[in-house]
This record gives sequence, C-alpha cells and structure tokens, in this order.
Amino acid sequence: MAKDYESEEEVTSSNYDLSISFDELQDAFNDLHKESIKLAKLVSYSKKTIASLENGILKLNVEFENRKFEIKTLRSVDKNQSSTKCLIQENNKASHSCEYCDKFKEEIVELKIALAKFTLGKNNLDIILGKQRRVFDKAG
Repeated sequence: MAKDYESEEEVTSSNYDLSISFDELQDAFNDLHKESIKLAKLVSYSKKTIASLENGILKLNVEFENRKFEIKTLRSVDKNQSSTKCLIQENNKASHSCEYCDKFKEEIVELKIALAKFTLGKNNLDIILGKQRRVFDKAG
C-alpha cells in the first residue's frame, strides 16, 4: 500500500531561493518587538480602564440595591400607616406627603422664628457691649 501523503518531489531549500539576509531578519524582528511593546502598553491601559469601569459598575450596583431597599421600606411604611401617603418620584428621590410632614413644617417655622430672635438678641448685645466704657478707660 502506497502512502497517500507522500509526493514525488521533495521540498528543499534549493527549490525556493530565500535570499533574506540576517540584517533584514533583525530589522523585521526589531519592528515586531516595537509593535509588541506598543500593544502591551495598550493592553495594560485597557486593563486599567476595564478595572475602573468594573469598580464603577460595582458601586452603581450597591447604590441600586440601596435604592431598592429604600423603596421597599417606603412602600412598607405606606402599607403600615394607612393615613400616610408616600410619593416616590422616578428620579429615586423620595418626598413624603404625610401628617408628619405638616408637623415638621410647623417645627421648621418655629425654629426659624427662634433663630431670628437669637440673631436680633445677639446684635443688640453687641451694640450694648460696644457702648460700655472699658474698665481701664479713665477718661470722662
């Protein structure tokens, strides 16, 4: 039985005239080496970018889970307190419209009034202290 893969002519270096010199091979090698260094830098930069993007994704997933928990909590508060109405806006910021909000608004108004009185009293005290004579002032 004859082997099918054998051919009648053999490939030898004399059939193909390869006249590539050592300098040409060295130049080709140097070019490939420079290109591989550039590609290695590009890969390194890409890996750093991918890592930072993956960190960003992880942070966003954590924030997403926190928002989901927040929404679930607000919905459970709404179910538990029938008189309380919680409105959840689409931009993930919750605004409450409930009986507690009215109490908080009243408390804010009272605190603003108290702050205004305090500021006025401080200004009056500064004026009074400014008009007093100094202890070491012997004039008059």
